Amino acid sequence: VVPGETVEVEVAFTPSAAGYVTAVLQIASTDSLNPFQEVFLAGVGVDTQPEPVTIQGILDFFDASVTAGSLDGRGQDDRIKRARLKAFRFLLVATGTLIEEGYMGWACHGLDRAFIRSDGLPRPNDFVVGDACAELNGMIGQLMADIGCE
Repeated sequence: VVPGETVEVEVAFTPSAAGYVTAVLQIASTDSLNPFQEVFLAGVGVDTQPEPVTIQGILDFFDASVTAGSLDGRGQDDRIKRARLKAFRFLLVATGTLIEEGYMGWACHGLDRAFIRSDGLPRPNDFVVGDACAELNGMIGQLMADIGCE
């Protein structure tokens, strides 16, 4: 950059924690007396809480994943695959009703059944398979933690 000209520089601020953060941007120069120009930067990082996981959110993810083909029922026969998908979705819907009605112990049991049927482990056999399974299982596990299941 020649004297008198300006250059726009884009800087991304992605702090790893909340609070006031400072940094120095060093710009190399061909000026032998001042080989670096320093620009002092400051910003405030804020805590962001992830959106809470809900049964409806899990169902939306489930439905979108089935539609996209990243989630399917486990089995060789199309009829069995459809039946397992329906059974798994019904388990989630029923668990949502239990949560709404305040039956948290039963809801935790239902979530646990959904969790072990989507965890990728050989026993018991999963009801669902596909690229979306790990994320689905993680959402179920997070909801279990959020509502205090043991």
